[in-house]
Amino acid sequence: MFRHEPARPSWCCRVCDEEWPCRRRRASLRAEAQGSRIHLALLMAGYYRQAMQDRPDLTPVVLYARFLGWLGR
Repeated sequence: MFRHEPARPSWCCRVCDEEWPCRRRRASLRAEAQGSRIHLALLMAGYYRQAMQDRPDLTPVVLYARFLGWLGR
């Protein structure tokens, strides 16, 4: 089975071609974090930083919503 990983520099999912993190990858990231919201937030912040470098055409607000906005409070 293929993991839903990002294709860089587009940051689309290699499997389903949705914007990454796609719905399936978000679910697996939550499971991998084993309830540690801090771990998940730090991981996604790293992806956010990388995406900002790869996608200067997208605003930080758009990327924030995509990479960190789904984490909730």
